[in-house]
Amino acid sequence: MYDVVVIGAGIVGAAVAYELSKYRLRTALVEKHDDVAKGTTRANSAIIHAGYDPEPGTLMAKSNVRGSVLWKQRAAELGFEYKVTGSLVVAKNPAESEIVRDLYSKGVANGVAGMRILLRGEVLALEPNLNEDIDSALLAETAAVINPWRACIALSEFAALNGVDFFMNSEVSGIERKNGAYRLLAGGRAIEAGYVVNAAGIGTEKVHKLAGGGGFGAHAVRGEYYVLDKAQGSFVSRVIFPVPGKAGKGVIIAPTVHGNLLVGSTAEPNADSGDVANTFGGLSSVRAQASVLSKGIAFYDNIRNFSGNRAYIAESDFLVAESSDVAGFINMVGIKSPGLSSAPALAEECISILKSLGLRFEEKESLASYRLPKMFAEMSEEEKNELISSDSSYGRVICRCETVTEGEIIRALKERLTPPTISAVKRRVGAGMGRCQGGFCSVRVHEIIARERNLDYEKVTLDGGEGYIVTGRTKERNCI
Repeated sequence: MYDVVVIGAGIVGAAVAYELSKYRLRTALVEKHDDVAKGTTRANSAIIHAGYDPEPGTLMAKSNVRGSVLWKQRAAELGFEYKVTGSLVVAKNPAESEIVRDLYSKGVANGVAGMRILLRGEVLALEPNLNEDIDSALLAETAAVINPWRACIALSEFAALNGVDFFMNSEVSGIERKNGAYRLLAGGRAIEAGYVVNAAGIGTEKVHKLAGGGGFGAHAVRGEYYVLDKAQGSFVSRVIFPVPGKAGKGVIIAPTVHGNLLVGSTAEPNADSGDVANTFGGLSSVRAQASVLSKGIAFYDNIRNFSGNRAYIAESDFLVAESSDVAGFINMVGIKSPGLSSAPALAEECISILKSLGLRFEEKESLASYRLPKMFAEMSEEEKNELISSDSSYGRVICRCETVTEGEIIRALKERLTPPTISAVKRRVGAGMGRCQGGFCSVRVHEIIARERNLDYEKVTLDGGEGYIVTGRTKERNCI
């Protein structure tokens, strides 16, 4: 029997697994998809917020500011992309400047360092591509951008290396409590544990009800985005926000750790939490709202659109607590923005709750270290030559847009948690993330996956499930 089972391998569940793996505990993580980071974690703004927006005294405020500090440490330890950019909240008139001053006051109360209120000339000196109708702006120097799925992968791989059992393709279909322990039915197997951590994202309410608990007023909100080519990556150097409104932080303009420009997102209620399709209306709204900040955005240089759903509940704050209905069942619910920023701090909060419930925590004497391998494209010429000399597969470039080599793909396919899909390789090494979006490299990636995993071509999918790419060889009989 496990001491703890975590449900959900998004950024919150992975952060909890990372923390639990440091202790002498039997821990399992169950995830309904074939890979980690396949929900909200892979479809968000990738921003580590400074922490001036949440109401002082809330869990959201506390975890946002603490999480901002922890992410810098985690990136240094685990090797995923993280870049301090700073952010600007741009006010267009005196009424909006009042809101900016209120945000500054909240930031001071929350303990956010490096904030200043700037006037129009100062803002345009920093970001000359913004529209000139600026009254003032809040500069937060500690805001950053991150690679959210690589961060989730690194946390998960560390946890797996240090003893956490991961059960993928294991959607929870039943939960019962008997004799002080839980029995979960997940992916056709029974998993028993003393405590449950419910970090299922959009599905947290459904999971809680399986255990006999009540609802949270949970609902999904869809956000849609544009990703522009790297030719537009220097359009702004900071994350640019409008003044926040009732619908949230609004459409932003932001650099990414990959060198692209990200513009988004909308915030529209979505009755189907599994629907992540882009819509004409949503993308039109992104363009219209972004033009309030800058009319010079080159949307014609778009290489990708995507959307994702965020989990909202009736309460405005995060809910991380033991269930009032089911003992020993910790819910981590309503982790909307700034959920990514807050995730490592929310994991610490979860550990504190488990300790208060009587779970014994004994630190391990030693931990196995894990670090994401350095990208070939980021290496010096000396490092590249040395690597190619030891393994010639690193000398064969598969993805020309992102300079991803065969050696990197093979290495990624040997990791504990990598499923044999083209999108899994993309999330780990970036093959297919460039200007052509896999137009040239996906066939070669497909071939490498089939070869390295000893799979028939027909068994390799785009992103798991029924996403098959080929049905047979065209020059063989009965292939269709």
